[in-house]
Amino acid sequence: MSECRREREPGERLGRFEIQERIGTGGFGNVYRAWDPSIGREVALKTCESEATSVRERFAREARLAGGLDHPNIVRIFDFQDVDPPWFLVQEFLDGEDLSTRLGGGPPLSDPDKFRILDETARGLAYAHGREIVHRDIKPSNLRLLSDGSIKIFDFGIAKWIGGDQSMTRPGVTIGSLGYMAPEQIEGGEVDQRADVFAIGIVAYELFAGHRPFPGEGIGELFQRILFDEPEPLTSVAPDRPAELDALVLHCLEKAPARRLSTADEFRVRLAEAARAAEAHPRVGPAGLSRKGIRGDRNDRFA
Repeated sequence: MSECRREREPGERLGRFEIQERIGTGGFGNVYRAWDPSIGREVALKTCESEATSVRERFAREARLAGGLDHPNIVRIFDFQDVDPPWFLVQEFLDGEDLSTRLGGGPPLSDPDKFRILDETARGLAYAHGREIVHRDIKPSNLRLLSDGSIKIFDFGIAKWIGGDQSMTRPGVTIGSLGYMAPEQIEGGEVDQRADVFAIGIVAYELFAGHRPFPGEGIGELFQRILFDEPEPLTSVAPDRPAELDALVLHCLEKAPARRLSTADEFRVRLAEAARAAEAHPRVGPAGLSRKGIRGDRNDRFA
């Protein structure tokens, strides 16, 4: 195994950064919690363990796109090292846990928690879209619930700059994650911010219904359902949910982008209306969690 590919051990250094532990595996390599002695803070190092030119180009592209974003609901990129192997991103260390982990077995989230999670996700997306960046991989495992209750969008590995160089995304190529892809992604068509709106609609449905709107046993069945099936309304799955929330989610999940809710800002406006309706007619359920008390499905990705 080459030096570029082997896993780093605690105490080893990458540049000036001292490895503390491996905390995850990314699309291109590993993610480590590390210490930056120059500034005296913890950081996360995301490495590129591949020697393939196409993979390194995509990794560098992630650094350029995500590194230009500065928003409280998006992970911050501090630096990018592309001189000696392994290449790595230096980003803020995020405590808490992924939303997928919380949904997979943590304490139930209250409705106010769910509305806040969606609102903060939409805030981050609206900011990115305003800079012509589409994430293309919004899903619970790419949303981090921090210990203070806030949320961060991370992993811009397959993000797209609208109107920029499309050489990394050839026409007809499917890119995204199973279960959260918009129809145009599945078909390899042109993708804009409305694909992220579709994905946040799926996350919203999953939060309030307890499952995704398009179930499927395999890739073929899942894609068939996303492309041709209409989701069961939230009011059928969970009758105590407000009609405003049902209408919002169904609008997000329109098959044709032209009929879909257009922007994350529109999503936030409609979400606020649904939250007010829910507050006016509270449901019986688990006690709400305070912001301080919140802690934060890996799906195979096509890329």
